[in-house]
Amino acid sequence: MAAAYAVPDPALITVYSLLNVIALVGILCNSFTVVVLQTTTLCRHSSYTYLTGLAIFDGLYLVTFVILSTDKVLTNSGVIDPECKKIGMCLYMAYIHIPIANILAAFSIWTTIIVAAERYVFVKFPIKAKLYCHPQKAKYILLVNIIICMLFHLPYFFMFTPENTDTLQNSTNMKDCYAFGYTDFTNSVGYTVYYWMRVAAVQAIPLIATAVFSFLLIRHVKIAGKSFNNNSTASASSAGGGSPGGKSLKRKHSEQWLTMMLSALVVKSLVFYTTIAIFDKVPSETLFNNNDDHLSSSYINEIFKAVHNGCETLNACLNFVIYMVLNKNFARHVKVLLFGRRAWVDVVSDSRSSGHASNQGCFRPKLTAGVDTAHDTKV
Repeated sequence: MAAAYAVPDPALITVYSLLNVIALVGILCNSFTVVVLQTTTLCRHSSYTYLTGLAIFDGLYLVTFVILSTDKVLTNSGVIDPECKKIGMCLYMAYIHIPIANILAAFSIWTTIIVAAERYVFVKFPIKAKLYCHPQKAKYILLVNIIICMLFHLPYFFMFTPENTDTLQNSTNMKDCYAFGYTDFTNSVGYTVYYWMRVAAVQAIPLIATAVFSFLLIRHVKIAGKSFNNNSTASASSAGGGSPGGKSLKRKHSEQWLTMMLSALVVKSLVFYTTIAIFDKVPSETLFNNNDDHLSSSYINEIFKAVHNGCETLNACLNFVIYMVLNKNFARHVKVLLFGRRAWVDVVSDSRSSGHASNQGCFRPKLTAGVDTAHDTKV
C-alpha cells in the first residue's frame, strides 16, 4: 500500500531520531537504577524491590523501541522503501516487538498500581504493612505479575504475519518485499472480545486505579506534611540529632519523602497512560469510521503513532529523573557509581549519622545487628 505522505519526511525523521537518543539514555538510566537499588541498603525496602522490577522491564521495552525507531528513521528518510519491507523486520514486528512491547507495557502499568497500593497500605496501616510489605513478597508479586501479563498477551503472537507484496499486488517486481498483514484471527469474533477485554484490563481499569491512588497518596502527603511540620519543631528541641528521638524524626522524614517520590511516579504514569490511551488505535479508528485501510495509510496515523511511541518512551525514562530529584540517598549512590570512591565518603558519613551501614546491599548479605531487613527506611 502506498504511503499517503512524502518520503523523506523531515518531521518524522527528527521525532524518531530524538526518541532514539532518549531511549538509549533511558536504557542507561534504568541500568543505573537497578545497580543502585540492588547494591545498597535501599533494596531492603519492598517499594524499591518493585522499582527494581519496573526499571528492568522499562529498560527491556526501550531496547525493543530502539530497533523500531531506527527502522522508522531509515524508512522516513527514504533509505528503506516504505512499500518494500524486508522479511526480517516484518518477522520482528509481528512476533517480537508488538507482543513483547505490549507485555512490558502492561507489566509497567500494573507494577505502578501495585507500588501505589503498597505505599498506601504502608502509610495508612503501618502495623499491618510490616506483615505484607516485604522485599521477598514483592519479588513473588512481580513474578506473578509478569506471568499474568505474558499469558494474557499470548493472542498477540497470532495476530500479525508477514505477507509477500507480489502476491498482494500480483506483481513479480516485488517478490522480495513484504508487508505487515493481519491473520484470520484478527477478523474473528474471538479477537473482538479479546480486544475489548484488553482495553479494559490494560487501559480503563489501570487508569481508574492510578487516578484513585494518585488522589489518595497526594492527600496523604498533604496531611502528613502538615502533621510533620507541627511535630518536628517540638521533637527537634527535645531530642538531639544523635538521640533515638532525632533518629526517629529522620526516619519519618525519609518515609515522607519516599511517599512524595512514589506519588510523583504515579502521577507521571497517570499523565502518560492517559495520553497513550487517547492516541491509541480505538479513537483513531473512530475518527476514520473504522476504515482500517484509510487509517493505516494516512499521515495523521503516523502522527498518532509518534505521539504514542513518544509517551511510552518518556514514561519508561523519566522514573530515574524523579528518583534523582526526590530521593537524596539514591542520588548520592548514583554519584558514587559515576564518580568513584571519593564520592563514597559522603554516602558513608550520611549513613553513619543516621545509624545505617550503607555499604551493605542485597548482594552483600552480611547485615548489621539491629537493622530491620524488611524496611530500611533510609531514603
